[in-house]
Amino acid sequence: MFEKDTDAYGRERDEVVMSLAKEAGVKVLIETGRTLWDSDELVKSNGNRPTMSISQVQNAGPKIVSDFALRASLEPEFWLLKSRMRILQVRSILRL
Repeated sequence: MFEKDTDAYGRERDEVVMSLAKEAGVKVLIETGRTLWDSDELVKSNGNRPTMSISQVQNAGPKIVSDFALRASLEPEFWLLKSRMRILQVRSILRL
């Protein structure tokens, strides 16, 4: 398990590491860590455009939260705790 890197260099490095791990039969879990939402998911929920303002982040972020509920129903062991933690973080940021 390691933290997903958003920089180009880190992404290339991580692809190599994941490929080597897969060849060795090692399951790799990647988590977001220093950001509230996964950067790729945030861009995706903003119509595949990077967020350029806090209002765009505030509009795109809740769409990701609703996706967590769906994922939790599909993979409850892995997603349940993460979903609860993220929803609390989102509510705090959005002042809900």
